[in-house]
Amino acid sequence: MKKLLFILTFLNVISAVAQTDSQSFTDDRDGRVYRTVKIGNQVWMAENLAYLPRIDRVEDGVFDADRFWVYDYFGKSVDEARKTEDYKKYGVLYNWPAGGKACPAGWHMPTDKEWQEMEIFLGMDEKEAGIRKWRTSGDVGKKLKAQSGWFSDSGSDESGFSALP
Repeated sequence: MKKLLFILTFLNVISAVAQTDSQSFTDDRDGRVYRTVKIGNQVWMAENLAYLPRIDRVEDGVFDADRFWVYDYFGKSVDEARKTEDYKKYGVLYNWPAGGKACPAGWHMPTDKEWQEMEIFLGMDEKEAGIRKWRTSGDVGKKLKAQSGWFSDSGSDESGFSALP
């Protein structure tokens, strides 16, 4: 099984599928330990990626270059950014080019097919999982969402994925 990492840049939902059933892994670049969870035959990263090699301005209008930033932090110091509550709770935000480069060695962003496998395991209708638009059947979202931290409609976190808003 390949390792995967998924990053929604604005929602900052991070997940990964790994080769191991281990409940954690260590990112060799910064020594940070991340919790993982097995969902079906896949092992997903169960917390937001916080790899932060630098701080980039996102207001410059450049969208095809790597951008790494921490929500609500406007300075340029990586050390200061790592001390913020938003970094500690939500990790780092990435645009699409940076997302692929932020993946730890041996990990990558999952394909829609890999998301579909997870969604079907969590109860989504197989036919709907094949639709290339927002998929809503079953309680997949609720099973992925953390039990707290949401403004409304918190999840059951039945999957152990613990997605934050």
